[in-house]
Amino acid sequence: MSSLSKDFIHFFIDLKKNNNKEWFHANKKSYEEHVKTPFQLLVENILDRIREVDSNFTMPANKAIMRINRDIRFSKDKTPYNLRMAAMLVPGDKKSSGVPGLFFHVDAKNVVIGGGCHNPEKEQLKRLRKLLVDNHDEALELLTTKEFKKTYGGLVDQKYKRLPADLAGHEDKELLYQKTFHFYHQYEDPAKVIDPKLADFIFKHYMVGKPFNDFLSRSL
Repeated sequence: MSSLSKDFIHFFIDLKKNNNKEWFHANKKSYEEHVKTPFQLLVENILDRIREVDSNFTMPANKAIMRINRDIRFSKDKTPYNLRMAAMLVPGDKKSSGVPGLFFHVDAKNVVIGGGCHNPEKEQLKRLRKLLVDNHDEALELLTTKEFKKTYGGLVDQKYKRLPADLAGHEDKELLYQKTFHFYHQYEDPAKVIDPKLADFIFKHYMVGKPFNDFLSRSL
């Protein structure tokens, strides 16, 4: 069994009303039974499928799952818990938003699925731009396939206004202006949260994004 239940939804509805440590500790058994365990089974199911097409996904499911505890050190919002469960599935054994893979999160009414590289650091951005200078048409072709556009639309639209001096002469290559190289789709539908075929649905999204993920991986 690797699907989520109505109890998963109800837990997060109640947590939103009672986002404090006292309530969470009093309902920890429900969290373990209806949220943490079934979500880990969902991640394990998806990882098993991904490993059939890419054996580099060696991270165990429990390491791929993001903590429900929020990092509130620098936040004005001091509520201690996230209102969703999330996982980052990437090749290797460490979570990194800069490594192309699969990201998804599930809350009381949404399923969000995405991939790519999220806000690459300076040196990685240089490598990505070098890859794009040499293979821009290939990247555009991957991003404009019928299946990718239908599923994700395109990359998240965050761009620099100008290119650095070392890219002079390549101003016509639109992807060089990207600040981030990730993509996602949000489904606002509680029925999808508890769909018995949720693992299939997420894996299909991974496969749609895989060609562009593979392209990005050439910069690593």
